[in-house]
Amino acid sequence: MAIARMNQFTLLTFHAHKQALLKQLQVFGDVHFRMLGQEELTEMDFLRPDFSPDQLSRYEVELEKVRFSVARLAPYVEKPKMGAKRKTLSFQEFDRYAAEYDYDAVYEKVREQDEAMQAIKADVARRTAENEMLKAWMKLDVSPADLDSLRDAGYLIGTVNKQVADEFAARVSGQFDAAHIELLDTVKDDTTALLLFPAEQYEDVYACARELGFTKASFTLKGMPREVVAENNRAMEQAQAEQIKAEAAVKALAPEHPKLQIALDYFATVLEREKACQNFLQSDTVVLIEGWVPADDSGALHTILDEVCGKEYYLEEAEVEKDSTTVPIKLKNNKFVSLFESITEMYSYPRYNEIDPTPILAPFYWLFFGMMVGDIGYGLVIMLGTTLALKFIDFKPGMRTFMKFFRCLGIAVTLAGVVYGGCFCVTVVKPMTNPATGEAKAILDSQIDITTMLIISIAIGIVHIAVGLLTKLYIGIRDKDYASGIFDGLFWLLAVLGGIGWLLGGVLKIPTLFNVGCAVFWIFIVGLAATQGRSSPSIGGKIGNGLYGVYGITSYVGDIVSYTRIVALALSGAYIAYAFNIMTGLIVGDFSGNIIVSIIRLIFGIVVVVFGQALNLGLAMLGGYVHSCRLQYVEFFGKFYEGGGKPFQPLKLKNEYIYINK
Repeated sequence: MAIARMNQFTLLTFHAHKQALLKQLQVFGDVHFRMLGQEELTEMDFLRPDFSPDQLSRYEVELEKVRFSVARLAPYVEKPKMGAKRKTLSFQEFDRYAAEYDYDAVYEKVREQDEAMQAIKADVARRTAENEMLKAWMKLDVSPADLDSLRDAGYLIGTVNKQVADEFAARVSGQFDAAHIELLDTVKDDTTALLLFPAEQYEDVYACARELGFTKASFTLKGMPREVVAENNRAMEQAQAEQIKAEAAVKALAPEHPKLQIALDYFATVLEREKACQNFLQSDTVVLIEGWVPADDSGALHTILDEVCGKEYYLEEAEVEKDSTTVPIKLKNNKFVSLFESITEMYSYPRYNEIDPTPILAPFYWLFFGMMVGDIGYGLVIMLGTTLALKFIDFKPGMRTFMKFFRCLGIAVTLAGVVYGGCFCVTVVKPMTNPATGEAKAILDSQIDITTMLIISIAIGIVHIAVGLLTKLYIGIRDKDYASGIFDGLFWLLAVLGGIGWLLGGVLKIPTLFNVGCAVFWIFIVGLAATQGRSSPSIGGKIGNGLYGVYGITSYVGDIVSYTRIVALALSGAYIAYAFNIMTGLIVGDFSGNIIVSIIRLIFGIVVVVFGQALNLGLAMLGGYVHSCRLQYVEFFGKFYEGGGKPFQPLKLKNEYIYINK
């Protein structure tokens, strides 16, 4: 359970073997390539980058074609049934798939119909907008084009606020005897109007009209508005028929969707191989490849090279040095611990010379989450839900691991629920007796054992912090950096434990614990003051930084208090669920009176309790997930872990839609 040991290799082989080799390495899925650059080109000037932008671009174009076809046909494909499994192909079948399937012809048909539908939609949108604009002009019984042809008469068409429409007509008519005004229609707050007058009065009439807020309309139509609207409606009816026809043509291609999905995986896989070539260098005849392979898989790499290249390759392989900063990191843990690797990965991968914190993190995270959510009913729901999901839903590997992770946490929630005695916040497990009342109670009752729960949370936090400091001590001894391990790990641990003993001895009135704790605390506080500034070059710096380092004891107080969030989340979740249970009881009542009313109240009560418990479960899981992470990242990792490693990213198959039998 650690960081996988890595071997770095340098490989030379002929160009003729490159593609076959990349395919087999992709199936192998455990080789991380190193980017070869200017340094290698300077040392070996006969080499050049083994990368073809045109080839990469060609595959990207083909991938986008298939991706477009898959997305466009998706709405017409029946959704897979619950429990349906993805199709399984051997790699040989998968690899020759695109050569045997004419995906390009399907793409052209889909693209042609899609472009037709997009053009129809654009035309319909334009005509709809035009009809909306002409709605107020339906009573205009002349074409604007005909008005433009008038020689001796001028005209204005536009809108005026409906509240001044009559005043507008009266004023224009009063000032211009030869003017003819026609108020056409009122839509919303505006009235449309047509004004006819002698051509020479245009400026005067327009000025008069503007005084009352007249807004000139500007549009060009070949016919009367009602004729244009009617024509638009006929065109849109025809467009709708064409739309249905084009849609049917696309729908008819729906059976091609599963084949296109395989083609999509194929081109994504090929594209990964082409991108990998960006890491290589080549001459006219050979290709130079460097990278890393897990030491345990080194034999498999040799076997692949022998099968693909025969004896026509040169391989130089060496174990990576412990302090290497370029080696990619692959975590290697058992089934339980591996479920928690995502927690470490979210923070940062360890460096190659560090330890993998996941095995230490895993049991604490499992415990914290269980204590924060802590309910038998919630735990069983989590376990049942994730188990059914894993059985009936074909998850991708990453999501499958995530579901297993939560199923494992569901066990912790159930066990903590047994300790708290609650099932959906109804106490059902009561193995203990309340000494005050003689009544049966849970091992830890959230209503009467709050202080005990608080003490347990803090005690677990102290153990968590102590493990972090002991890990710091172990790393120092392992790396022969004894000063760091002893002064930054052991001294802090003994100072913290001494302070806790001193405090408890005083509170519990235990003189021996008080005196020993006080002595240990001050001995190691002095030790910390003398050692925390050891890296400073001057005496003054050593003293100043040493005293400042001792001030860090206050952060340990904050760290220990931070673990009270465990009991805080447990109590908040319990009381929220308890509140919903009380609400349900009040709604349901005692079934006295009208039976129909009682049934309605029962149904409503069931809805309330189901909604409330589901909401509380979601909040509890979110809070447990986030705060358990926080206790690891801040209170725990800060004691010994730095991180900063880069993840191991091997050349792998891209099989989103199918399984590939390797």
